[in-house]
Amino acid sequence: MKIKRHIRRTLWIVAAPFILCLCLCLSVYLPPVQHFLIARATAYASESLGLRIAIGRISLSFPLDLVLEEVGAVSANRDTLLQVSRLHADVRLMPLLRKHIEIDGVTLNDGYIDSSDRIDGLRLKGTVGRIYVSSHGIALDKEEVLLDKVSLENSDLCLWLNDTAAEKEAASSAIAWRVRVEEANVEKVSVKILMPRDSLTLAACLAEARIRDGEIDLKRSTYGIGSFSVGNSSAWLRRSGDTLSQVSLSGIDIRLDSLFYRGRRMKAVVDGLAFKERSGLEIVSTRGRLEADEEGIRIPSLRVSTSDSYVELRGSMDWKALDGDETARVSARLMADIGKPDMLLGWGGVDRRLLQAYPSQPLRIRLGADGTMNRLHVAAFTAELPSAFRIVAEGTFANLTDSTRRSGELSLNSKFRDMRFISLLPGGYTVPEGSGLAGIVSLSGTEVGADLSLTTAGAKVTAPPDSVVPADSLSISEAVKRAHAVFRYDWRKAKYKLEAEFDKLNVHTFLPIDSSFTVSARLQAEGQGTDFFSPAAHFSAKASVDELRYGSYAFSAIRLTAGLDRHRLHVAATATGLVDLKAELNGHLKPNDVAAKLEMEAAKIDWQALQFVEVPLTTAHRIGATFRTDGKKRYAFDVSVLGTVITSQTKTYPAKDLYGGFSSSADYTQAYVRAGDLDLSMLAQGDAETLAETGNNLWAEIDRQWKSKRIRQSDWNRFYPSMYLKITSGRENPIQNYLRIKGISYRSLALNLNTSPTDGVKGDGYIRGLKVDSLLLDSVFVNLRQDSTGIYLTNEYANGAKKTQDAFDISLKGSLSNNSGQLSVRYRNGKKETGAYLGVSAELQGEGIRLHLYPDKPTLVYRPFTLNPDNYVFFSGEGRIDANVNMHDDRGTGVQFYSDRADTLAQQDMTVELNRVDLQEFRRIIPYMPNMEGWIEGSGHYIVKDHKPMINVDLQVKHFVYEGSKLGNWEANAVYLPGSSNDHHVDGFLLHEGEEIGHINGIYLNAKTGSGSLTAEVDLERFPLYVVNPFVPDNVIEFDGRLDGTLSARGNPLNPVLNGQLSLDSVSMYLPDLSARFGFDRHPLQVTDSKLALKDFRLYTKGKAPLTVNGTIDMTRLTQMELNLWMKADNYELLNAPKTKRAVTYGKIYVDVNAFLRGSMDNLVMRGNMNVLGNTDFSYVMKDSPLTVNDRLGETVAFVNFNDTAGTEATVQPTALTGVDVLMTIHVDQAVQTHVDLTEDGSNYMLLEGGGDLSFQYTPEGDMLLNGRYSLISGEMKYEIPVIPLKTFHIQNGSYLEWTGDLMNPKMNIVATERVRARVGVDGQSDRMVSFDVGVKLSQTLGNLGLSFILSAPEDGTIRNELSTMSEEQRNKLAVTMLVTGAYMAESNTSSSGFNVNNALNSFLQNQISDIVGKSLDVNIGVETLEDDRGRHTDYNFQLARRFWNNRVRVVIGGTASTGNTASQRESFIDKVSIEYRLDNSGTRYIKLFHDRNYESVLEGEVVETGAGLVLRKKLDRLGELFIFKKKRDN
Repeated sequence: MKIKRHIRRTLWIVAAPFILCLCLCLSVYLPPVQHFLIARATAYASESLGLRIAIGRISLSFPLDLVLEEVGAVSANRDTLLQVSRLHADVRLMPLLRKHIEIDGVTLNDGYIDSSDRIDGLRLKGTVGRIYVSSHGIALDKEEVLLDKVSLENSDLCLWLNDTAAEKEAASSAIAWRVRVEEANVEKVSVKILMPRDSLTLAACLAEARIRDGEIDLKRSTYGIGSFSVGNSSAWLRRSGDTLSQVSLSGIDIRLDSLFYRGRRMKAVVDGLAFKERSGLEIVSTRGRLEADEEGIRIPSLRVSTSDSYVELRGSMDWKALDGDETARVSARLMADIGKPDMLLGWGGVDRRLLQAYPSQPLRIRLGADGTMNRLHVAAFTAELPSAFRIVAEGTFANLTDSTRRSGELSLNSKFRDMRFISLLPGGYTVPEGSGLAGIVSLSGTEVGADLSLTTAGAKVTAPPDSVVPADSLSISEAVKRAHAVFRYDWRKAKYKLEAEFDKLNVHTFLPIDSSFTVSARLQAEGQGTDFFSPAAHFSAKASVDELRYGSYAFSAIRLTAGLDRHRLHVAATATGLVDLKAELNGHLKPNDVAAKLEMEAAKIDWQALQFVEVPLTTAHRIGATFRTDGKKRYAFDVSVLGTVITSQTKTYPAKDLYGGFSSSADYTQAYVRAGDLDLSMLAQGDAETLAETGNNLWAEIDRQWKSKRIRQSDWNRFYPSMYLKITSGRENPIQNYLRIKGISYRSLALNLNTSPTDGVKGDGYIRGLKVDSLLLDSVFVNLRQDSTGIYLTNEYANGAKKTQDAFDISLKGSLSNNSGQLSVRYRNGKKETGAYLGVSAELQGEGIRLHLYPDKPTLVYRPFTLNPDNYVFFSGEGRIDANVNMHDDRGTGVQFYSDRADTLAQQDMTVELNRVDLQEFRRIIPYMPNMEGWIEGSGHYIVKDHKPMINVDLQVKHFVYEGSKLGNWEANAVYLPGSSNDHHVDGFLLHEGEEIGHINGIYLNAKTGSGSLTAEVDLERFPLYVVNPFVPDNVIEFDGRLDGTLSARGNPLNPVLNGQLSLDSVSMYLPDLSARFGFDRHPLQVTDSKLALKDFRLYTKGKAPLTVNGTIDMTRLTQMELNLWMKADNYELLNAPKTKRAVTYGKIYVDVNAFLRGSMDNLVMRGNMNVLGNTDFSYVMKDSPLTVNDRLGETVAFVNFNDTAGTEATVQPTALTGVDVLMTIHVDQAVQTHVDLTEDGSNYMLLEGGGDLSFQYTPEGDMLLNGRYSLISGEMKYEIPVIPLKTFHIQNGSYLEWTGDLMNPKMNIVATERVRARVGVDGQSDRMVSFDVGVKLSQTLGNLGLSFILSAPEDGTIRNELSTMSEEQRNKLAVTMLVTGAYMAESNTSSSGFNVNNALNSFLQNQISDIVGKSLDVNIGVETLEDDRGRHTDYNFQLARRFWNNRVRVVIGGTASTGNTASQRESFIDKVSIEYRLDNSGTRYIKLFHDRNYESVLEGEVVETGAGLVLRKKLDRLGELFIFKKKRDN
């Protein structure tokens, strides 16, 4: 028994621990024990982690089925870090004993996580709907994990990746786990990854994702997936602040059949990839394979497709290439076809016209490259858009892995065809057809370079087979133009070098919207460094421009050099042509010190050619400028314009020197301009930046008050700068000179303006003698002041009586105070009668402004009107206007403006009515109003219902007269109505004399994107064209006849499709200057699909033969209408006009014409020929002939009516048409007779008979060129030369006019003589009559005639020999004397023995002229032959004097005409003009005005003196009498 007890005790002792352990394990399943353990565990974890951890409920079932509910973790800041609604884990117990974990399932439901800042470098936050993990293969000893199934559902996670986390070094052991996943599913999960440092955000919304047979072997670094798919998902990538870089994908569908990666062994099979990007790009299919082994990587095939495009790639690369092995091979093949829709996606919101113009063929790209990293050959690269361009490149690169030895060249060749579609992109750039870009792009170490050439080819137009136009005249024989550039850049050393050359490159063909045309230039530049403030940076550049055409500007011989070395900057430039100048700039560039000094001498600036003015004007200057700044608050700039000489059409005179400057420091800012009597000064406290900031703050305060509808002008004071501005000006300053050219002038001007925070703003000023075009104001006064109650403005205009305007004065008075303001206007005539007085007051009320007109009895057109006392106009902040204004007089004239507030259904209801308004009356109170007569009546109604506006306008003008032209009675009505579907309707009609002549009806439909849709129709019924004539400037064209027809427009309102028909009823066009009338064909004009087709359309003059036009005018693009017209006429009477006062051409001109006109409106090309037929006989009146001197006196002396300063006429210069290319061959028959009236009365004229072949060209740059010779077979010239009476000369056969380009200045070789018979006697022989040919010869150009006199005796050998022995000057003198006296006055002529030519000529002329004009005109004539530094010449001097007003005024006019080899062609024969006014009856004191022009010497040249003085003429016995002007009378 003892043994049994002992054994039993022993067994209990041995089993006790096991039993105790078993009891403890079993106690874990008891809820009290579970709660105790959880409490202790959470307390310990909370204390260790510094968190408050809580578990709401725990349940553990046998064997290991654990459930946790309401698990949470809260930080010390009470931020929730973890929240789990339910966690369930079911783990098998027995496998644990074998170090093997088998999990039937781990499920987490409704979780929330926020890692906050507890993990360095990242933060994870989000919600988890459900996580499920099932695994029956976690072997701890083998470090293997088999996941049977993993799923994540209904989750939203956000991960922040902070790159600023400090790096921590920690020892870690190698991880060798192997994880296999048989199935992984993701459903309805969104993930967002934020990278704040890079401003990037990546987000993905996965509707469903599947992974099958996945494996991760960390020990062998092996990764693989059996299959992977993503369906119906989306993702986006965005960089903050950059909307252009945003990528947004939707409809993502991914299918991978297999994916394997281990080291360099890889395999991937892409079975599908599709998505749609926000730009509209949609990938519909992606298929391909990727393979890699220990040798290299290969892409056997990869194809990405859209609905319209595809990209296919094949390639391979040895891994040794990544290790720098130069023998590693590389191969690639790329094929792509990019369709039109995909190409246009990259251009954003393009013009709809571009969608139509872009070629429909795809862009084809091909690339092939093979070789090694030691030598890689790009065998072929092509990019081709058929019908647009083709680009080809080929080259070889070597040592690509060696940064110092790498090298290569890529040859480039491209040809461009029809590239007009790119002109519709922003910028308007294009590439002309036939141009090309070729060259080499190179690589050498760290240096890249390019050597490129650009060529453009001229176009060629071929005539139709039935054309009679010579083929040569149709060819645009334009030489190939090219540009060449060589560029090198070393990115390691930051060194660069550029050489470029442009040879007659037409820039306009590349940039049609710009006005740049031909350029020929060279440029060289090299340097190092891009920080020009660094002492190490340096560069040098040289540029020369041989030709540059910009618009109608033509620049040439521009030279520029520039350099920077060790902070020193130097720039020098020269130019000739429109601007002749030399300029030099020196300075230095330092980080806190920038300074420059400019010295420029402008010998000539042609302001008319530069199109700043419309009249001839050139100036010359010496310009100097200095500039300095520290880059912070100190600035100083000074400029001077000295030695200015202004040359106008009639005179040359010096201008005042101009000085200007601007400086700013921390304390003060000042500026000044001084020139002649112009003085501008400005002084302000603070630097320029502070002043600008103060101004911005002032406007911001005004804007803030306005938006809040609380105006307190006194609060503005604190934003006023302490500033003083003063301007005074008279007539003698450059500003006045410039304004005078613009049609603006004044006698004097002054302005004073002060601003300060304490006194506010104060100022006053005036302008006297203001003239703006035809507007004349004797004086303008302005006064501005501010006090505590408000700001007050007074403005007064005063004017004396003028020829076209009565005297008047206008006063404007205004004030602005807190929340209110007033403005009144008063008009009075010269008799101080009030013609108009009306005022308006404004007051801010609530959210709007209320206006009130005053007084109750205002004055208009010198009559009292009546205003309703309660009148008002209220503008609410919501845009509604309420009004009640009724102003009328006793005659029924008036205006009403009112709103209907009783209409509660309308948001707005306004009406305006005009009653019996007499236009002629308002000319009495509106200065310089056009001369109009008639009565206006009408009404307008504006109503808004349901936020849709409706407008109705009805207007009548009775007995309308404009500038003397009676235009009759007119009536117009228009209605605008909105539709129910975002459409707009307009209907209107126009009546003349009670008959409807026009009607318009249209509908416009808005579109959500792009342009809307237009449907409109215009009907014309017997529309009279004569009504437009009074509005044509200067009546250069007069229309007659009527228009009938209908025209419709549909589609895009910017470019609608036009259809319709127009009928011309007796339509004609009259040109008064030519006295020519052109009649139009009566056949209807048909417009079909925006194309106007002309078939045998005829233009008639008085002749029977018409000018026939065939072709089309394409209006498909209204901004770029295309013309394709052929014009043909035989024996067409181009002109048949009588002589009138206005006509510059009259007579008859008959021509044959055969020509075409093609191209767009900004690129028209005209080619053809014109024959001027022999039955032509026309006359041309030269308004300003260089052969006449009658009008030259008017250029020097002009008598002005000072009571009418509006009589000045402005000279209008014709505007050059650019983009028009005309080349016409003109043949003139020999029988053509041309009369040229050298004077308007026809007393001096030329009659030319002859012909020739001429070539007329009008270039796209606006130049008119004429080439060819006009040969004369006969003619006559009736010409009056000073001191020589009117003579008729006969033009000799063989004379001609020859043009070599300049249309207005042909070379002349014209000999015209008169047959004169004179008596000649020789010693020992009897007198005989000899026939002489005496006349003139024009041997130079029209601008410089080269006038000389000729004398010959063709029928008398003796005299002919005698004349041949004389000098040219002697023959000229004899010719003049024969023209004047009819006698041959050679010394050998005994019939004139003892007769001195000069004395005889002087005496004869004086006696003859004095006999003709009588005693009232003093005439002095002289002939003098001189030989001085100008050579040998003969001067014919004359002086005319006349006394007026009882001999109180004496006018003297004199001049000189010279002949000889060195005689200069002068603008005027008038050299001296003086006016003397006698101050007393004794004739001792005079006031004298004079203008003298004399030639002094070669050094001084021509000297012009103009002035005024007091003249004292008195006979003196002693010098003291000179100062005795009045003796005392005896008492």
